[in-house]
Amino acid sequence: MQRLEPHPRRSQQAGRVALNGRRRFQLLLVVAVAGAVGVFVALKHYSNSSWAGDDSVRKSVLLCEQNQENLRDFTEIAYQELGLQLVLVEPKLLELALGLERTRDEHVKNRTRMYGHPEVAEQDGGKVLTWYDHAKALGDEDPEEKRSVKSVVDYSLPLTVFGSPRSVCNQWRTSFALFYKEGVALQNGTAVTKMSWRLADLGERMEKAGFSVAVFEGDDPRLSNAAVGVLLRSADPLLLHMRFFRGKHNIYLTILYERSEAGHYWHSNLMTANGTKSPVHFGFHAGSWERFQSRKIHLDFGVSPLVPDGIHKFLERFEDSRFVECNMGRAEHFFKANPPTEGVPGEEQFVINARRVLLLGRSVLDKLDIPFWISSGTCLGWFRQCSIIPHSKDVDFGIFIDSFSENIVTYMLMKGFKLKHRFGKVADSLELSFMLDDIKLDFFFFYEEDTYMWNGGTQARTGKKYKYVFPKFSLCWTEFVGLRVRVPCQAQSYIEANYGLLWDTPVKQWDWKGSPPNVHENGNWDESELKKVIQVY
Repeated sequence: MQRLEPHPRRSQQAGRVALNGRRRFQLLLVVAVAGAVGVFVALKHYSNSSWAGDDSVRKSVLLCEQNQENLRDFTEIAYQELGLQLVLVEPKLLELALGLERTRDEHVKNRTRMYGHPEVAEQDGGKVLTWYDHAKALGDEDPEEKRSVKSVVDYSLPLTVFGSPRSVCNQWRTSFALFYKEGVALQNGTAVTKMSWRLADLGERMEKAGFSVAVFEGDDPRLSNAAVGVLLRSADPLLLHMRFFRGKHNIYLTILYERSEAGHYWHSNLMTANGTKSPVHFGFHAGSWERFQSRKIHLDFGVSPLVPDGIHKFLERFEDSRFVECNMGRAEHFFKANPPTEGVPGEEQFVINARRVLLLGRSVLDKLDIPFWISSGTCLGWFRQCSIIPHSKDVDFGIFIDSFSENIVTYMLMKGFKLKHRFGKVADSLELSFMLDDIKLDFFFFYEEDTYMWNGGTQARTGKKYKYVFPKFSLCWTEFVGLRVRVPCQAQSYIEANYGLLWDTPVKQWDWKGSPPNVHENGNWDESELKKVIQVY
């Protein structure tokens, strides 16, 4: 069994989670199957079709058969022999299943009325609709539609999936996930984790089945005590990914660890030995996931995996799953140059209260399904030192203006916050400020232009307007003070825009309308609008 380590420059993106008396981590295993496996339609359904004899189709069918054999062997070992319950999370295949779910009612209703009643067969307690001559008639009417899924089931499930070799078998990646709760067992008199034992057993059995096995390992990126500036290294690397290879097909297995404090599952990105990213869908980037429920479907080549219960929501989360780790090495460097001070009146209590304000503000926006990210000084604290800046005075959130809702104010008040001020309007420079526990929580609303993004500021005394300009950015998940929150993925350019190239130098005197290098005067509010755009409570 070949053991590989990620490129040294990428090692901070991986990690070993040490088990101790306070934590017992759960794992989510993700399997990425490369090759033209997936959904394959039985040829008897298309024996009379005009394109069944196409050479390209024959090659696709042959490739499908080879990959099906690999997948059957893998799932037999994982499912039957080791009892691992795989969950299908491959985006392309889930999109196919989602298309079934979205159209099956209308599809069955319309096509049954046009071509007669489809035969109904019992399969594992669920009613399966099969098509036969209906597929032929449908294909004669619309060849493109014929190449789509031909079999659907009712809402009771299970779901039997059929697709054409041309449309599906050319897909060469399939991803599976496995939820697993960690435990400890004895092996040859030595205490080992059950997961470690099962993964080792999986590798051995796959090798016996003719697969080549490679293991990817790395350090835990969180093993640092940023508060005292000490960077810890794990004695043993953490298992991140496994690869199983036979013929021309790769099966990738990615392990997701539960980070219990932040309440999510984390996985590293898959890095090869030369430091390049592996071309897989699941695991191309490090990711963060909430745990999801699953249900069973049936593939017509003898494999019955689970799929997320709520495919549409899962696919949305897939696009929103990218994770960036706080750079513990950078935090270590900062604290070595700027040792933490102790005994400063109010600083320790501020950090405690600020975390509570962040937590409660997050709960309101999550309830309203409004994405936000930590911004300004709060984001600087995460980026620079992986912690709240103790001498700061507030907590800052960024929100895209398209997500604004008047319910924000209502729900914040219900949570115990008091509205301090409301500046601007939805069309221009909106800003909300709340108070709780003597901590101010600012909501800065961001506007997107063709080449940049910006948020506004208002001076209440004079009515002057200001604009803070940022390069365009997207959002990633991270962990901050034990909470799962978003930050700009392009964090350094975001911080440099707001704080300049000397962002790593602490500044205790900060003028919001003069200190930021990205601030620009933006005219004045019209006198007729002042009562609406400047509201102080």
